[in-house]
Amino acid sequence: MCIGVDIADISRFENISQDFLDKCFTDDEKKLFAGRNASQRIASNFASKEALSKALGTGIRGFSLKDISVLRDTLGKPYFVFCDNVLKILSEMGVSDAELTISHDGGNVVAVVFLNQCEKIKNANKYISKTDFESDEIISYSCVKSAIKPRESETHKGDYGKIFIVAGSKGLTGAGIMASKSALRSGGGLITLGCCESLNSIFETALHEVMTLPLSDNGASLTKICADEIIRKANESSVIAFGCGLSNTQDIYNILKRIIREVNVPIVIDADGINALSRNINILKSAKAPVILTPHIAEFSRISGLGIDEINSNIKNIASEFSVKYNVTLVLKGHNTIVATSDGKVKTNILGNPGMATGGSGDVLTGLIASFIGQGISGAALCAVYVHSLAGDIAAGEKGEYGMTPTDIIENIPYAIKSICKR
Repeated sequence: MCIGVDIADISRFENISQDFLDKCFTDDEKKLFAGRNASQRIASNFASKEALSKALGTGIRGFSLKDISVLRDTLGKPYFVFCDNVLKILSEMGVSDAELTISHDGGNVVAVVFLNQCEKIKNANKYISKTDFESDEIISYSCVKSAIKPRESETHKGDYGKIFIVAGSKGLTGAGIMASKSALRSGGGLITLGCCESLNSIFETALHEVMTLPLSDNGASLTKICADEIIRKANESSVIAFGCGLSNTQDIYNILKRIIREVNVPIVIDADGINALSRNINILKSAKAPVILTPHIAEFSRISGLGIDEINSNIKNIASEFSVKYNVTLVLKGHNTIVATSDGKVKTNILGNPGMATGGSGDVLTGLIASFIGQGISGAALCAVYVHSLAGDIAAGEKGEYGMTPTDIIENIPYAIKSICKR
């Protein structure tokens, strides 16, 4: 919380000039100055603006006194009304609201302002400012801001997508849990996790707000017997995410091959789904719906057949060519994650930090992408990469790069989205 205090001598505001009034006060304020106690009202409003500038710590800088109105409600309680440039300053400071109290004593006015700050929002705005410019090269704030908008009031859970995630196997249950929680925290309307029947109790215990769909397994990972059920559920959903922690088996490849050929909604493929693709990358050419791939460099090397050094030496062009060739959106994860779309366009993400280089971070990103697709957010992959990294930066600012975990990223997704919407 930031506090600002100002004291004004009421007598100084008697017989004040019209030029001073016009310079310091809005038309709505000047209406309040008519009649009795005009000098007291003028002093009160002036002191309130001075107290606000002290709470901001900037003085009257970046805005004028007329950018602030001090008005009264029906009970006489004072409140602020701000112009856009003041709102921007408050937003960048992470201020959620400004409270004002005014007292009169012995010919003086005392104004006290309280600015309630959210440290997470303040930090988020610091990171957002790195991308607050127009660019065809990077994932910019304006690109994401135009896509992630405040929600309309007359909506329900069905308006925000049915997200179906197929993930997890024995020893890798955390992947399904993190992808599901990420989809939930980023606003998905209805989340269903398709999981091994033998592990269903683990997922139901960990995921209170997520539904589960138990699927046939061999005691460790899914079997191809469940392919029909997965395809049925996927085609009833808005999107399917496939691969997080599924294990690299022939059955997983067989399931994925059918998903690509038979599913009519967007397909997000990650982790063991990528490993399955490396057995036959050409199955992508039979896809009926948009496909989003989320490999890291080593996984991309396996599906592209190119060496890691070769990829890194010409990464943007290679990513672009691959996306066009296979008609996919490629999210190539790394220090500066690259998003290449099927039209050949490439954007680079410049947010994020080394603390995100830990097992599970990719599962969080997969859940985010699926959630944004399900919600109908334009440029879902670009937006998800941005929000994922922004949440990671907020987490690192709070916990440090050594101590942060993928769960910390998930917990900061709401603050990242809130910052984007409010800024």
